[in-house]
Amino acid sequence: MTIKVRKLSDEYTPTGSKIVRNQNVPVTFDDLKAAVTINNNGNNKVKRVTAPTVDTSVAGEKVINAMVTYIDDTNAPVTIPLEVKDITAPTIQTPSDRQNWDLIALDNTLPGMRVISVDNTGGTGIKSTIVSGLPEFLVLDKRI
Repeated sequence: MTIKVRKLSDEYTPTGSKIVRNQNVPVTFDDLKAAVTINNNGNNKVKRVTAPTVDTSVAGEKVINAMVTYIDDTNAPVTIPLEVKDITAPTIQTPSDRQNWDLIALDNTLPGMRVISVDNTGGTGIKSTIVSGLPEFLVLDKRI
């Protein structure tokens, strides 16, 4: 009599659900395991879910190629979607020279002043920059 034992990796199929992380927040092994669903109520058959270190320094959509290890030590690959959110607002750099704008305004000789918007490294970029609240004697020139 021959008894053939089926591997759990042949019986069950893992599926990955999306993980959402803020930029620079790591994805843990617990996060990976929680994101994996096994068909036929097979979640209790999972020993661990592993993946190479996941880079969350750049915002955007990514894919994590992970490996499910079942309790019989067989493995199955699984793809887990990852969304990294950019939660750091861009900053406006102020001019470094000619800081005393009120005194210069009295002379009516205003030098040019650039407004520069800077996003964090790996951020999603700057969609637009709005300049508001300028004193009456300053005029915004959008050509610069």
